[in-house]
Amino acid sequence: MKRILFYVWYVLWPLIPVFLYIQSSGTEWNQYSLSVVLGIYAFIWLCNQFILAAKPKLLSPILGAKGILNLHSIMPVVIIILAALHRIMKAAYGFSLETAQARLGGLAWWLYALIIVFTLLFMANTKLMHIGLLKRLKDFVYAKTGLTYKRARVFHNFTVLGAFIILVHMGLASSSQITMNPLGTAFLLIWMLFSLALYLRYRLRGRNA
Repeated sequence: MKRILFYVWYVLWPLIPVFLYIQSSGTEWNQYSLSVVLGIYAFIWLCNQFILAAKPKLLSPILGAKGILNLHSIMPVVIIILAALHRIMKAAYGFSLETAQARLGGLAWWLYALIIVFTLLFMANTKLMHIGLLKRLKDFVYAKTGLTYKRARVFHNFTVLGAFIILVHMGLASSSQITMNPLGTAFLLIWMLFSLALYLRYRLRGRNA
């Protein structure tokens, strides 16, 4: 029952900032508003990735170690698809992809795409490693470059850099203007900082706890 309630919360939680953003913009439901919804879901679920990575004690009895790992492994693909659709729909609605705000969003998207591919090939122990070619590639790269799992984590931690880029991207969005949407912007800012604080705490002391 607790697991079901967690997943319900996980899906519904982003609706709070969605409501705040849609209400502040005063727009009807159209392509633009849908792009906002997709962007907010991608943002909140990205924040949740840091919370899952921190493995807070509250989640362990609900999901279990395997459940946390599975959700943390599946969601990056979902998030990057939502972010891509968000970008495509904004462009189709007439927003330029050449602004600083849009470029930052694109930079973060490519950074996370590279991290996902890198993690799947050189860090994650998934069924992909049952494919002979991919396993040989991993072994070759580890042998020739001196790459280790510990060193691979250094690149994986660029997810934090991506989070700050996304935070700036969100702050520069027209829908995030403080005068127009103080509650929605504050919600996203606080949730990102909260999730990063949990992750930082875990990285500093959680592994040795």
